Amino acid sequence: MLAGVGRVGHGKQIIIIWDTQKLHSNSNTDDVPIICTTLCDYDVHALQFNPHSSVHFGDAYPRLVSCGRDNIRVWRVKEGALKGCPVDLGAYQNVQFTSSEP
Repeated sequence: MLAGVGRVGHGKQIIIIWDTQKLHSNSNTDDVPIICTTLCDYDVHALQFNPHSSVHFGDAYPRLVSCGRDNIRVWRVKEGALKGCPVDLGAYQNVQFTSSEP
């Protein structure tokens, strides 16, 4: 899987997730299907898969974590859509996060 984030205008950002599994098999295709996309108003500086999340939560796809100005969000693919949930930052809500690495 591959995830990308970019700006589409009017302050919105787009997150796209592609299924790259066919590229690793012996199929003769260059087609990389899109699993889902979403537009968001949240500032996203970094986006990373959690490789252990599908094992622990029983999801079909691994969950993602994004971080940016004033926000950290956990994302998951549910019913063909990418759904995000904010992390309560408490006293750190005005901090600009640039990495989800520990």
